[in-house]
Amino acid sequence: MKIYKYSLFFILSLCLFSSCDKELVVSPQNLLTDDQVFSNKSAIEAYLVNLYNALPIEDFNYGATTGFNAWPDAPTAVCCLEAIRNVNGNKTSVGDGTWWNWWGGAYTAIRNVNNFIGNIPSSTCVSNSEKNELRGEAFFLRAYYYFGLVKRYGGVPIIKTVQNYTGRNLADLQVPRNKEQEVYDFIADDLDSAVTLLPKTSIKRGRTNKYVAFALKSRAMLYAASIAKYGNLQLNGVLGVTPADADKYWKASFNAADSIMESNKYSLYSLNSDPALNFQKMFLDDGSTNTECIFAKDYTYPDKAH
Repeated sequence: MKIYKYSLFFILSLCLFSSCDKELVVSPQNLLTDDQVFSNKSAIEAYLVNLYNALPIEDFNYGATTGFNAWPDAPTAVCCLEAIRNVNGNKTSVGDGTWWNWWGGAYTAIRNVNNFIGNIPSSTCVSNSEKNELRGEAFFLRAYYYFGLVKRYGGVPIIKTVQNYTGRNLADLQVPRNKEQEVYDFIADDLDSAVTLLPKTSIKRGRTNKYVAFALKSRAMLYAASIAKYGNLQLNGVLGVTPADADKYWKASFNAADSIMESNKYSLYSLNSDPALNFQKMFLDDGSTNTECIFAKDYTYPDKAH
């Protein structure tokens, strides 16, 4: 009887330290590796769609903690439709900055776009010209994410590469806040890269192009110039922009806007003689005749609904 017990124990031990360990190493079936994503054109497209969906656009469709499309089901909602966004805005329970998802959500998106920028050059399923355009879109998206942060928090940590926690590198991941002006300069640099790489016409409606990048740069530089002119430097520059640089940012904003106007690609919506009717129809246009729209976020039921 004792011999049988010891034999059984020996067999179980062999199982634990031989064949059984192979069964424990199972690749997850619901996750794709970077190699799998960036070797498949459809997967790259899906990745990019997710990056666009994370844009911090104030579209009355952004819910606290859960991101987009959350408010209709909020159990504690006391307002309805646009009212709840306008009343609560981004001023209630700001706390550590994470409750409204502008901070935590933005850095998740930034990590994703950094991963995209790092992997797309080695992709084997898209041409070099397509890679350049995709990189241009990614630079635009990253600039948009940072613009959403800097106008709410001032100087924030600038992260250009994917960070990975190993269990021993916590100090390396604790990146200090950059100065607010450094963030605006970083946004300008990313948008300059986007302008260089992007085509003049969007690949699809809802995707960026050279002039969309110019438009975002004009807006961001207008913020920087206004802060330099009318704001104050605080916390050694973590908040504020150097007053002497105001004209530099005014000029950058003007030049970016001028590039759009000089292209003659966009013009005011004026299909009707009645200006009031133009204002109404502009928002109902499917995009085919709307020459005023530079960048749109579409809602297509049931894939993307309000």
